[in-house]
Amino acid sequence: SVGCEPFVPLFGQLPEIRRCRKTSSPMDFHQDRIQKHSNTYGFGFGPVTRLMINELALLADILD
Repeated sequence: SVGCEPFVPLFGQLPEIRRCRKTSSPMDFHQDRIQKHSNTYGFGFGPVTRLMINELALLADILD
């Protein structure tokens, strides 16, 4: 199963991503999610749900 952040209609995790961008780096948002959910996780980017894959072998299988 794929871990994910709670669904927030319309905004998703955009407010949290913007907060990370202002205080440090947008990558901090993703690093926190990797620690929380592992290398494959879902998150809301506005009204669209995204799947983030950070495993090279899995990504190679998907693109192959």
